[in-house]
Amino acid sequence: MTKKLTNPKISKNKEKLTNIEETSLKSKLTAEKEIRPSISLRFFDDKFSGFSDLNKSELKSWDKFIKDVNKSDSWDDVFNKYFRGINSDPKSLDKVKRLNIYSDQIEIIHLGLTQKFRIHGANLNGRFKLIWLDPNHKIHKMS
Repeated sequence: MTKKLTNPKISKNKEKLTNIEETSLKSKLTAEKEIRPSISLRFFDDKFSGFSDLNKSELKSWDKFIKDVNKSDSWDDVFNKYFRGINSDPKSLDKVKRLNIYSDQIEIIHLGLTQKFRIHGANLNGRFKLIWLDPNHKIHKMS
């Protein structure tokens, strides 16, 4: 069973990836106002898998995902289609710490582009910060 999403707690002093508490999948990633979904590559780690590692089918899935994000008015639209879970297990958190990402607490959001292809990231100010491309679902399989 995976955790469900809630509004994030955003620090006004420092940019950080924040803890997302449990409530409902249909809640927003933004606490105060609706922000159109967007994706950032600021924390992207291409040492596991980069865009050049994707095959033609995976690139088409990525392209479809980006188009869906761009035409969506809310994260609810995106999550209803792609959300696979959240995890904050020590193994995943250790991987994030090695990237020198500042965080008090972090939960990794898993989005499934296909049955096998996952992307992993976290929320920051309503923006999905892509951390890993996982075309073969090898980083962490959700139970």
